[in-house]
Amino acid sequence: TFRFVVDQSETWPEPSEEYSDVKTATKSDGDGTWYIHVQAKDAAGNESEVVAVSALLDNNPPAVTISGVPASPSNQSGATLAVGGEGATHYKYRVDGNAWSGEVAVETAISVSHLQDGAHTVSVLGRDAAGNWQTTATTTSWTVDTHGPTASINYSSSTPTNKDVVATLVPGEPVTVLNNQGQFTYTFEENGEFIFQFEDLAGNKG
Repeated sequence: TFRFVVDQSETWPEPSEEYSDVKTATKSDGDGTWYIHVQAKDAAGNESEVVAVSALLDNNPPAVTISGVPASPSNQSGATLAVGGEGATHYKYRVDGNAWSGEVAVETAISVSHLQDGAHTVSVLGRDAAGNWQTTATTTSWTVDTHGPTASINYSSSTPTNKDVVATLVPGEPVTVLNNQGQFTYTFEENGEFIFQFEDLAGNKG
């Protein structure tokens, strides 16, 4: 017959439980290191020394992190994302709500390519060594923009004149002017030509 106790103490100095024929013990909650202490008694009443074994109980899933996310907007149609997080050993992911991937070791990065212009989302679920899966995905999003910006020019006068003419850049989206000291207007004091150089938030040149 046996008697045992399951607790978080490394020792069982004073066994007092009744002996029985029960040979199994379970513990399903309470994270941490747990010990099962067992003592046996034979038919003659001889008692064994207490024997103990330990197990680490882990019911808490990891929460993964995602790094290497491109700036948004980005003029790159691909990205390489690293997955990490305390306790995470594996993960699965999906792009833009499509099917989940198979399990991937965290040492392997996510590589996405050939993304179309527009918004994109990568979702990741992590798993730890105990088999706990993250229940709410970690997500990251960014926008791909590979098209150069367009703009038109407004002139202060569209007819021949002997006065200064101001040319104003009117872009179709937010841009930064790279020349002309960053100004969106250029004043012609005589006949000539001027080319505005500009780029959008993704770095595409116009």
